[in-house]
Amino acid sequence: MTDLELLQKTLDADKWYESEKKGRDVCGEFPFCVRCERETAYPCASAYRRFYAKDEKKPAKRAAAGGKTPQKRSAKNA
Repeated sequence: MTDLELLQKTLDADKWYESEKKGRDVCGEFPFCVRCERETAYPCASAYRRFYAKDEKKPAKRAAAGGKTPQKRSAKNA
């Protein structure tokens, strides 16, 4: 059994459990589902890998000017 097969089997079990608990199919509701390509051999496992890939670019954090927010500046001056 390959890593993808094992991961798919695990994710299928999690999906089944959550579906039973909620009384409906939860396919497409996990965070990694945004990366799903249903036509692949192991869609959940592949989406999970793509979603949590370490080399995926993340949006840059916006730095606050001077390291302080306006609320902190006004609170400090008050």
